[in-house]
Amino acid sequence: TWLSAKGVQTAFMGKYLNAYPDGAKNPAYVPPGWDRWVVPVTQPEMYRGYGYTLNIDGTLKTYGEKPKDFLGDVLVGEASQFISSAREPFYLQLSLTNPHKPFPVASRHLESNKFAATPRSKGFNATGQNEPAWRSGLPSLSPRRLATLDKRWRERVQSSETVADAYDAVVAALTKAGKLDRTLIVIGSDNGYHSAVRRLPQGKRTPYLEDTVVPYVFIGPGVAAGVKVPSMTSTIDLGPTFTALLGTQAPQWTDGRSLVPFLARGSDEDWRTGVISESLAQARPGDPDYETLKPPRFTALRTEQWLYVEYEDGTKELYNRATDPDELDNALPTADPELVKSLNRQLVALRACAGPTCRVADALPN
Repeated sequence: TWLSAKGVQTAFMGKYLNAYPDGAKNPAYVPPGWDRWVVPVTQPEMYRGYGYTLNIDGTLKTYGEKPKDFLGDVLVGEASQFISSAREPFYLQLSLTNPHKPFPVASRHLESNKFAATPRSKGFNATGQNEPAWRSGLPSLSPRRLATLDKRWRERVQSSETVADAYDAVVAALTKAGKLDRTLIVIGSDNGYHSAVRRLPQGKRTPYLEDTVVPYVFIGPGVAAGVKVPSMTSTIDLGPTFTALLGTQAPQWTDGRSLVPFLARGSDEDWRTGVISESLAQARPGDPDYETLKPPRFTALRTEQWLYVEYEDGTKELYNRATDPDELDNALPTADPELVKSLNRQLVALRACAGPTCRVADALPN
C-alpha cells in the first residue's frame, strides 16, 4: 500500500501468508495495494505443486496434475507476463514455495543433482560443549537416518532448481522488455534449514545460523559485483529498503532500517550492533512446518561476535562466533558476567521496542 499510494505498479505472485485466505469473506479476497494478484488459496496442494487453486485477481482457477500445471512454472509464467507489460516504476514479489516440504521437483529436474547430500560441516552429527537440556540427550544419528536426510536434502536441491529457473526467466523477461538495466533483482528466503547438524533431524526452528542466517543477493544497477556485507541485517529491513528505492519511505512505526547505504557504498557507518530472532509459537500436527523434535520457544540476539539465546524454560546459551563460527560450544558457563548482562540488556530492549525505539535498541553497545 505504501508503494501503490505513490503510483508504483505492484504485483504479488506465490505464497502470501500461512493462513491466507482464512478469515476473509471469500477465498477470492485480494488485499489492498496490489494491482496483480496470483496466489494459491489451497493447502497442502500448493506445497505439493499440483492440484492447487489460484486466486488470479479475484477469480479462482484450479490446476491439475500435468507437468504444465507445476505451480512454480505457472507462477514464473505469470511473472514474465507482468514484467512485459508493467509500467515503470513497478514492484514484483515472486514467492515460490520451492523447496518447501514435500519438496516438489519439476519433471525436467528429476535426474539433476543426483549426488547432492547434506553438507558435512563441522557441526554434522556433532556434539557440542555445555549443550542445552532440550538437545543434550540426543544420540548420534544412525547411518540409516543420515541416508534418509541425504535423500531429503537431494530432493530439496532438485526442488530449488525451480528457483534458478525463475531467476533466468525473470532476467529474460526484463531483457526482452528493455527494463533489465533499470531493475534491481533481490533473491532471498524467509528462513534457513538445518539437517543433521548438532545431531538434529531436519527442521528450521532453532536459533542457530543454519536456520536464521539467510543470505540475500542484490543484483542490479549501482550494485558492485562480488561485495559481501557481514553487517547485522534482518527481514524487517526489506520494507524500508524497497520503499526507499522506489521513491517513498516506510512509516516511522516500522522497526527496520533501509539497506540502501550498503547497496551504494557496501557499508554504513551508523549501523546497528545486533538483531533479534524470536520463536513465539509451536506448529501442531498437520501443519506443514510441524517438527517432532523442537526447541522450547526462545528469544535470541545475534551480533557480529555473539549469539545469545534465552529459552522460555530459563535455559541460556552463548556462542562466540569469532572462535566458534559453527555455534557448537556454549560458552555461557565461563563467560564474563558483564558481557552476559550487556547482551541481555540489548535483548530485552529489542524484545520490547517498536518503531523508532528499535533503532535505538538495535544500536546498543555489546
